[in-house]
Amino acid sequence: VAGVYSLFASTRVFYWCLELATWKECITLVNKFFKCTEAYFARRVEAVVIQDRQRAEAFCNENTVAPQKIVIVPASARGPAKALRTRYFHSKFSLPAHHKILLHAGSINHWSQCLELITAASTLPDEWLLVIHGFGPPDYVHQVLRTASSASNVIVSLDFVPYDELDMLIGGADI
Repeated sequence: VAGVYSLFASTRVFYWCLELATWKECITLVNKFFKCTEAYFARRVEAVVIQDRQRAEAFCNENTVAPQKIVIVPASARGPAKALRTRYFHSKFSLPAHHKILLHAGSINHWSQCLELITAASTLPDEWLLVIHGFGPPDYVHQVLRTASSASNVIVSLDFVPYDELDMLIGGADI
């Protein structure tokens, strides 16, 4: 929308790219239209703000954008990184001490492939548990809950966690 507006007004446009869509993912005509639109305007903006070098390289290749237009702004929590180890999930779910936690945190949605993660968790060693923590559309969350209920090593955690407790939550994961 900003790109179209800039065609008629004397404005500078910056593109903050939080989601990286690839041509391979564009199956429908609508997806292809939006991808073409993204590529067209990405080449004309002042700068593209993106989270890291790997995404920047992929974005430039996908959209034929000059690397000089890229500004990297990491998507991370405020402040310095903390090497924090906690027993957050062990305490929350009364888990035995020997269990290791593989964490999916964030969006519980079809694009984050939680159902596929639950299926893959069946191949984990016995001491590993997959914890899916986050939120998402009720229909998909219901599918995830139903699928996880038949998996012996999957826990779905839907509780809201205040921002100041996120370090504790992340610190509770081994991976």
